[in-house]
This record gives sequence, C-alpha cells and structure tokens, in this order.
Amino acid sequence: MAPLTLLFIVVIVFQFGLNYLILAGGNYRKQTNLWFAGMNTSLIVWILTIILANIDFNSESLSLFISRLSFASIFTFTFFLYFFAKTFSAVPLRIPRVFHWYMIASTLFWAVVIFITDQVVRGVIRVEDRFDVDRSGDLYIHFLVFTLLHLGVSIVVLGLKTLKADAKERPKLKIVLFGLVLISIIVVITNAIIPLLTGTTESSSYGPLAIIIWLSVIFYNIHQNQFLDTRLILGRFFYYAILGVLAYVSFYVFSFITLVLFGSIYEPGSYIIGIFNAAVFVLGFDAARKFFQEQITLRLINPGFNPLEIIDQFNGEISTTLDLKDVADQTMSVLAKTIRPDRLGVIVSPNDSNNNWRSFEHKSKEASVFQVQDFKVLNGFWDGTNTRPIVFDDLEYDTQGLFRTMPNMIEQVRTLMQKYELKVIYPLIENEEVSGMLLLGRKEADSPYSTQDLKFLESLASITGLAINRALLYQETQQFNIELQKQVEKATKELKVKNSSLEDALTKLEEIRRQERDMIDVMGHELRTPISIVRNALLVMDSKYKKHGEIPKETLEKYLEMAIESVRRELTLIETLLSATKVEGNRIQLHLTKIDMKDVIDDSLEALRRDAQEKGLTINYDPPQHEIIAYADRVRTQEVMDNFLSNAIKYTPRGQITISVGEDDGFAWISVKDSGVGISREDIKKLGKKFFRAQPHYSAEDGARPSGTGLGLYVTFELIDVMNGKRDIQSEIGKGSTFSFYLPSYTEQEDTQIDQTFMTNPALAKETIDNIAGKKVERSDRYTVVSIEPDPAQS
Repeated sequence: MAPLTLLFIVVIVFQFGLNYLILAGGNYRKQTNLWFAGMNTSLIVWILTIILANIDFNSESLSLFISRLSFASIFTFTFFLYFFAKTFSAVPLRIPRVFHWYMIASTLFWAVVIFITDQVVRGVIRVEDRFDVDRSGDLYIHFLVFTLLHLGVSIVVLGLKTLKADAKERPKLKIVLFGLVLISIIVVITNAIIPLLTGTTESSSYGPLAIIIWLSVIFYNIHQNQFLDTRLILGRFFYYAILGVLAYVSFYVFSFITLVLFGSIYEPGSYIIGIFNAAVFVLGFDAARKFFQEQITLRLINPGFNPLEIIDQFNGEISTTLDLKDVADQTMSVLAKTIRPDRLGVIVSPNDSNNNWRSFEHKSKEASVFQVQDFKVLNGFWDGTNTRPIVFDDLEYDTQGLFRTMPNMIEQVRTLMQKYELKVIYPLIENEEVSGMLLLGRKEADSPYSTQDLKFLESLASITGLAINRALLYQETQQFNIELQKQVEKATKELKVKNSSLEDALTKLEEIRRQERDMIDVMGHELRTPISIVRNALLVMDSKYKKHGEIPKETLEKYLEMAIESVRRELTLIETLLSATKVEGNRIQLHLTKIDMKDVIDDSLEALRRDAQEKGLTINYDPPQHEIIAYADRVRTQEVMDNFLSNAIKYTPRGQITISVGEDDGFAWISVKDSGVGISREDIKKLGKKFFRAQPHYSAEDGARPSGTGLGLYVTFELIDVMNGKRDIQSEIGKGSTFSFYLPSYTEQEDTQIDQTFMTNPALAKETIDNIAGKKVERSDRYTVVSIEPDPAQS
C-alpha cells in the first residue's frame, strides 16, 4: 500500500473519530454539530474518492461514478459549511431566507448536473494503469465558479460572526476561520488551478493532505476552547483508549514473561505465576486508572485543576467560617490557585437599609483598593431571574441580553471595569437575593473566560453567597444581642415608670370585668325569662286539665301562643350568643351565593309583623317591581335584617317603620327607618361593641326601656363586614333612626364557601374577614354616622 494512501486512511479514521466526538453525548441534537458533522462527512467521501481514483477497477462506469462523486462531495462541503457558519454562536446576522433556499436549490441542481449529465465531468480517460477525469464539460468552469462563490460566501459569514462574537466564542471562530481559509487555499491550488494550468489531475491526489491541517486545527480548538462542547468527550475518549492500550500491552508482556520462563502458558508453573501476574495487573491497572483519570481531568477536561475536588474541599472549609473577611479571603485564595486572574476582589452588599457595603481585595499585585461606592451602580441590577455574570468582552454587543432593559448602564459598567481592570463580575446570590459580587481581572496570557471557567465560578459563587449570608446573619445576631441588652436596660427603666400607672389600669380592668358580670347577669335573666313563661304556661294548662279534665280552646290557644313565642325568643337569644361566639373566635362559615333581597324582607316581616301589631306600629314597605339581587350568605343576611327590624320595633314606642330596598354603585341595600326614640352622638359611635347598649331617651309615656343583651348589633355589624358589605346609620334623638346595610350586587359570581375555621379560601378571606396575619379589617370607613341632638329650646 502506498504511503500516501495509508496516510489518507489514517486521516479518514481521525475524521470518523472527530464525527463521533461531535455527535456523542447528546450533541447530535445541536444543529451546529450536525452541520459540522456533514462537513466532515463530505471530506471523508472526498478523500475516499481520491483513494479509489488511484485504484484500477477496470471499469469505466465505476471510475466515472467515483469521479463524479468526488466533485459532488466538494460542492456538498460548501453547502454544509454555509449552514454551519450561519448557525454557529448566537450572534444574529440578517441573511435573507431566500438565500438559504438558494443554497439548497443550487446544491440539488449541481448534484443532478454532475450525476445525470456530462456537463461537468464528461467522462474518464485511460491513462497508463488507471482512469483519469475528463474535465472538458461545458459547465465545468461554471461549476468551479459556483463552488468558489459558495466557499467565499461561507467564509464571509463566518468572518462576520467572528467579528461580532462574544469573548467565549470569538477564539473558537478565529481558529476555525484560519483553518478553513488555509485548507481552502491549498485545495483550490492543488485541485483547481494546477489541473487547469497543466491539464492533468496528478496534483489532486495531494489535496487531501490539507485535511491534516484541518484536523490539527479542530483538535487544538477542542482542547483549548471546548469547540462544539466536545472537550469532555475527548477526555473520555483518551481515558478509555489509554486504559485499553494498557490492558492490551499488559496481556502480551505477561504472556511473553510466561513463555520465557516456562516455554508454554499451559505448564503448571504458568498457572502459579499467572496468579501473581493477575494480582500485579489489578493493582497496577487500578493505580494507572486513577493516575490517568486525574491527569486527563487536570490537563484536558479542566486544565490545571479538578473543579469537583476544589469545590468539595472549599465547601467543607468555608462551612464553619463566620467572619466576613475570612469568607472573602478563602474565596479569593481558591480563585488565585485555580482561575489565577491578575486581580481579585469581593464586594459584600448586604440587603439592608443601612447599605453597609464592604470590599475585600486579594493582594496579588500593587493596586488601589476597590471603592464600594463605584460598584453601587450595580445595585438592583441582578434579581431572582437575572443571575448571569457580566463579562467585559461581551459588553460591546451585549449578546446575553443583560442590559436589554437598562441599555444606558452599559457604558457605566464598561468604565467601571476598565478602571479596575476587571474581566468578570460574578453575582453572589442566595435565595434570590444578591449578597455581593466576585471581581476577577485578566487570566494568564489574557485568555478569555471559557464556559468551563464560568460554570466553576457559578458553583463557587453559590457557596460563597451562602457563606456571606451566614456571616452577615451571625453579625446581625451579635449586633442584635448588643441592641437587646440596651433595650432591656431601657425597658427596665420604663417599667419602673409604668408601674405607677399599672394600678390605674388594673382598676379600669376590674371595672370592665364588673360590667361584664353585670351583663352576664342580664343575659341570664334574658335567658331565664322565656323559659319561665313556657313553664308557667305549661303549669297553668296542666292544672286546668287535672281540675276539669280538659282545657278550653281559648285558654289552650292563649297559653300555647305564649309558649311558642317564648321558645322563639329563647332560640333567637341562643342564636345571637352562638353567632357572637363564632364572630369573636373567627369561626364564621359563609356560603356566598345569589340571594333576593325582597325575599329577605318578606321573611323578616312574616316573623316580626305580630310584634309590630302588638305595639300598634305601622310598617310601610313598597316592594319594587324588579329583583334586587345581592351576592351574600342567605342565612346571615336574614339574621342582619331580622336584627335591624327587631330593634326598630323594640325602640319605637309608637309611630311607624319604613322599609326600603334598592341598588346603588355595585351594592344592593336595605334601609329600616323608624320613628323611635333615637340615639345620642356618643352612643352611636359605640354601636357594634360587644355588650354595649345605647341609652335611649324614653319619656314617661314611652314606657320602660326594652331589655337586651348588647350582642345583637355586635354580631350584625361583624356579619356585614364579613360579607364585604357596608352600613349607614343615621339618627336624631326624639325623631327616630335609620339603619341601612349594603351588600355586593350579584354579577354572575360563582358560589363561594368561606370557612373561617380552616381558612379554606384565604385569598377571599383576606378581603372579607380578619386575615391570616391576625390584622383586623378597618371598619370605620365602611359606614357613616349622623346623630342630631334635639334643640333644647324646642324641648
């Protein structure tokens, strides 16, 4: 086999290996990797055709097909090259879409012309011991022009991408562009210019030698710049290859030793020494595996250091550090040994109102201390969603979109980084809060920060951010202890002063308790009275039955009515007490739904009309023709209406009561107006407080003051607030009062169940009841109070 052919075969093997590196490990999903693999595959086909063209197959048709395939592979290479250049890196280039379709169409066109017609390759000519290409086709020159045009366009696109690429991508593109231009010049000279000038194709056999340069450039790019994210796979490839070679060589070495000593591997002594050889191989292989794994990681995958070991060690050391300066020093020490920038610093920016920023600098060279005031321009730049670092070489085009919402900051940040000779500013973020930033200068030889470097910095910054927050919390705890001691001393002094007023407070508390005891006595009386009436009615009926053997109808109806009314009063009192307990304990349950306010009024009138008739009161109510619909709890709304109407009847000795209903500003409302005794200005402000009862101005002819528990309005007002309603109270002493309540109008809302006991709907409960934090809903702005005192001159 000719040396040149053998060399070409080695090149093909490496090309296949390169394709494996590019597509392995999930990289086949990336468009750029697929286009690059297409380029390599085209070159493999081209080299194969060069090898096969030098073999005499004694078949003119087969030689013609190989020649045409050679031309087609070159043109296909330019096709894949164009789309590789277009998709590589995120740098946007405005290339009309029609041009993409042109590239596809022209490739298909020339493929058809090459294989179907003789316009490019007319045929093959017998030259000595092989067939040579007849390039006298009418479109041969056109084919060369189009091939060079496509190659030139692809190189221009790649060049523009190189100019606009960021700091991480630009070195990769420069190397690819350099290799591409170099092999293009060589191939054009050997496979186009020389054959045109000499009329022979002998120089074409040397064209594939340029691929050696191409492979060298690409493998260098993989090692140096992680080209197409393949350095990890390349490291694994070398790792397993070395281990395979080691096992292969060990087998033959041990076999050779056995043969020299015993003449055969099947002798008894061979089995004995085989045990020794196996032990040596296992121990040696394990040691070699660890050695090569460490060396490949340090020199190929992560040149200079093992990031996993460094991060693990750093995490263990800094986990017990509570001093801010020690945290910063340990972080900068790790960076100085790994990334090795010429400038290192840490800015701590606590998220507090004091804005106590601090700076720490690694003294790797004489330089000015970082001024924290300069870095406050970045305050608020990072948040929970934007955690990417600022890389100086990326500022020109902002390819990462960091300053999309703050374009005016780019020049400020550029000036800041130039002032301190920084290349990277990495945020220290923990729990979506920025606690500081890492400041890094130039790397050795001013090489750019690679993706691997930034991933390492990400892990380091995460641990440092946590450590800084821990140190800040420790400082806050220390400071809090000092402040707490001061507060204790101050509180002690204040306590001595307040002790004198404590007795007054206790006296007031006893008075409040006395009032509660009195009210409990009143409630006990209120509860006993209906039961006593029921008992007396039953005793009277029992006595008459035992005496006469029957009870007259009139007597039975009288006493049954007394008993039923007393039971109703008793149930009303118990319901009021239960509602008050639920309101006070935040255990109200509501079913918000569509309710008809006219039905509510009708039910109240049905229940309380007799009470009004017994007092000779007139109830005026003119129901509207249309429905008045509210969004509230039906039972609780009835409770509110019953209380308002009951109070109007109770505190109106004579006269009339007017009930109105309507809608206004998104609320359905009911108003109960009476001609009763009225309420004073002082008392009206206290309405709704637990156990409070107003002091109505009763004259002698008005009769005695009605009894009550002081819980009715307390429960009613709370229920209105719970249902997100409003209330309006107007009163004039001697002329009566008007109690109105407003509930949200029904606007197709869905039925809602509110269970304050378990907070089943906290979002709604927050708006309508005491929220989760325990903060009381402000009630004072939900109703108006008007009280008019009588004119003494008219009394």
